[in-house]
Formats: sequence, structure tokens, C-alpha cells
Amino acid sequence: MNPYELLCKVIDFGNKELEDYTSSKDFQGTHTLVLSSLFRKIIELSDGVRVCAETGLSGPAEMNYRGLVEASLSFKYILEDSNLAQNRAIAYRIGFHKEQIEAVKDAIARYSSDAQLKEHYERGLQFHENELQKDEFTNVLDEYNRVRALDRRGFLPKWYSLYNGPKSINLLARHLEQNSDDPELMSKLYSFLSTGAHIYTALAELKLDDQKRFVLNPVWKSFNPNVDQFNLTPTRALLTSSILRFRVCQEICVTL
Repeated sequence: MNPYELLCKVIDFGNKELEDYTSSKDFQGTHTLVLSSLFRKIIELSDGVRVCAETGLSGPAEMNYRGLVEASLSFKYILEDSNLAQNRAIAYRIGFHKEQIEAVKDAIARYSSDAQLKEHYERGLQFHENELQKDEFTNVLDEYNRVRALDRRGFLPKWYSLYNGPKSINLLARHLEQNSDDPELMSKLYSFLSTGAHIYTALAELKLDDQKRFVLNPVWKSFNPNVDQFNLTPTRALLTSSILRFRVCQEICVTL
């Protein structure tokens, strides 16, 4: 099979794994909820790479791949140590609610003149604030607030930075590389995240014609499913490793 067909097979297999698992779970535990959601996102972004490749959209394919890299690193970090998995899953969930609270507060300020819309956002704010009051969040929330207090700007900390964790996604990739069962893949991921030039990729679509004049590549490029284009092979590798970890995750969830 070619790279495209192989990726399709792995996406189908991963989705079947997720459907089989979620059909028997009630998602009451944070560990189960967070890891299942991350696994779902990994499948979705992998399929995003596939769809964009199929239509010849290299830019959107790369954006999906970048998101896939970050979701995969998060998934792997939570499962890196079974003794830390619960707190890391809680940290991820706290980070989500904190980000939503900030966004909703901003929306309330923007639409304060619209009573109906303001009420809608206030209900959302109440929901996220109530979630953070759960007893299981107490210890990790204290650590989250401690880390935030150390930032003079008051920025929200990265969820993985708690308990002296990596301070950035680049450092997270480097951290995971140290104990990786696939150092070459982790090295490539770290390199991809460390380029720092992805905001300038628009200029990468310029080329010189026969007269040495700049011309733009077409928006929709030709797609050859027999050639490894659009990060199809590394996408498959990330998804495959995540499927294997998800199976380990199911075993861990039974004990939590």
C-alpha cells in the first residue's frame, strides 16, 4: 500500500478503537475524560492531514500536522509515568477551564450591551468556575495558582509546566525525547517545533520561473498518493504510537 492508503487504514483502526472504548465508558473520571478527548483529537487531526493532502492543500495539511504533534506530545506526557498520570490529566483539565474562563470574561466585556448574549456567557463562566471547585482539583489547582503567581505578568501557565515540568512545547518535546522509545521520531518533532519560522511559510510558496521571476505556487497542488507528501508517513507514525498508548491508557484507567 502507498503512504496515503496506509494512513487511511490506521485512521480507520484508531477510530474503531475509540468507538469501542467510548461505548462502554461514562466519562466521569478526569483521567478517562482527558485521555479519550486527546486521543479523539489525534485521530481528527490525522484525518485533517489526510483530507488536506487529498485536496492538495499543503498549508492546511501542515497546520493539522503541527496540531497533531502538540496533541501527541500532550498525550505521551500524561502517560509517561503512571504515578503522575492522574495529576497531569487534572492539570490539563484545569488549564482548559482556566483558558475558557479568560475567554468568556473577555466576551462578557465585549458584549455587555447585549443582555441575552451576556447572560449566555455568564452561564458559561459559572459552569467553568464550578468545575474548578471539585475536590479532586484542589491540590493541582493550588500548584497551578502557585506557578501563575510566579509570573509577574500573570499569564496562565502551561498545564505541563506544573510540578517543575517543561515551560514550553519545545522543552516538552525535548523532555520526552530523553526517555523516548523512538528517539529519531522525537528528534524530528522537536526540530519541527523549534524552527520558529512557521509564520513565514507563506513566502515558501514563491518560486522562480525560467526568466528568474517570482511566481506563486497554485493553491491546490497536485497530489500523488504513491509519494510521501504532506507529512503522511510521520502522521501515521504519530497516530500508530498513540493507538498503542491508548491501549495502555485503558489498563491504567481501570485502576484509577
